[in-house]
Amino acid sequence: MRVFLCSFENFSLAVPINYISSIVLFQGNQDVAVEYDDRFFNTYISLPILFNFPLAKTKHGIILKNHDDEKDNIDDDSLMQNRSILLTTEIINEADIPDEKIFSVPKILNIMQFSFFINGIVFDIEKAGISNRDMVLLLNPDQLVKNIHKELKS
Repeated sequence: MRVFLCSFENFSLAVPINYISSIVLFQGNQDVAVEYDDRFFNTYISLPILFNFPLAKTKHGIILKNHDDEKDNIDDDSLMQNRSILLTTEIINEADIPDEKIFSVPKILNIMQFSFFINGIVFDIEKAGISNRDMVLLLNPDQLVKNIHKELKS
């Protein structure tokens, strides 16, 4: 699975490339976990705040694909409207994680608040050729956005 890796204090977060429309540099920090922009109808989701690293410097915005996007058919006006944008620490690199290196999230972690949007964990970092981080969490962007939009509506 091709992913972009975002570095956090004791782990890396892997965002699958097939969910990503584009990446932008982000200037500044966000003080809240989720912010909705009434002008362009974008939802900004701060991953450092969701993972309880509020002091981590936000460097990139990952613009997620909309389900109705056609490949290579996105005009400039729609690129930054009605989007979910993950704000994250620096994207350190792109990697290919073999499926056999990704383990399911144990049921015991279901009691933790963030486990609903994690698809898997990679422990064998050296052999996967990723980095020297203790572990890599595989993000499920669809589930994350779905739950956040559900909370925004209630």
